[in-house]
Order: sequence, then C-alpha cells, then structure tokens
Amino acid sequence: MTGEPSAVVQAPECSARLRIHVVFTGLEETRIALRRAEDLAAGLNAEIALILTPIVPFPLPLDQPPTPVDFAQSQIHSLTATAETPIEAFVYLCRDPLRLLASVLPPHALLIIGTNRNWAFGRSKRLARVLQRNGHHVITARH
Repeated sequence: MTGEPSAVVQAPECSARLRIHVVFTGLEETRIALRRAEDLAAGLNAEIALILTPIVPFPLPLDQPPTPVDFAQSQIHSLTATAETPIEAFVYLCRDPLRLLASVLPPHALLIIGTNRNWAFGRSKRLARVLQRNGHHVITARH
C-alpha cells in the first residue's frame, strides 16, 4: 500500500469559515447529502467541499485508475450543476478511502454522508460510523 494519496485536484486548504465536507457515496445519495449541506451552509455561512475517493486496485499504478478521471469530473458536474451555493470538489485516487479521508480531513470535521434508508448495514452507513469513531461530526442524509 502506498502511504501517499494522489490528489487529482488540489487538496482542501484551511479556511477561517466553517467547511462542510460531503463524501461521495453514490449519485443519488450524494445529491441528497449536498442538498442537506446547502441548507446547513446557508444558515451557518459555511463553505461546502465535495470529496470523491475513486479506488484504484493494486494491479494498476495509483495514477492510472480503471475508470477515467473524466468520469469523476462528469459526476461532479452532474451533482453541482443546480447548486445555489459554490461547491469545491476534490477527487483523490486511492487504495483505501478511509486512510485517504484520515489524511485529508481536519480533526473533528463536519461531514454529511448520503445513505440509503433501506440498507441498515450499507457501505455508506459503515463509513459514517467509522468516521464518527475517528472523532468527526457526521450527519447522515437519507435517500
């Protein structure tokens, strides 16, 4: 495993404003999470950061994902096209999304993760639980 995340887009910078991080978990789930983030951001004067973590399997070099980065960019455009609030998007190619998130998120980050209400043990709910255990403030937005 490589210890260095590969950022396709620049890493989030520290800001004086509150930043709400939305972790991509699927198109519809993330669309719901972004709406929730926009509602919160308006009341808190916060900025929104969308984080995508495409996984690159080990046989491939980290900078050569099986799905082109253009696909992630089209997903970002699809999700942010109707947003009323500016959204910064970050795409990180990685082997392990949890390790990557641990390296790029500030301590005690505010995160919104879209989940499917019908899947009690789905991947996005497990991600939310792990991030909460790691000290982050996680809000789930149910699809």
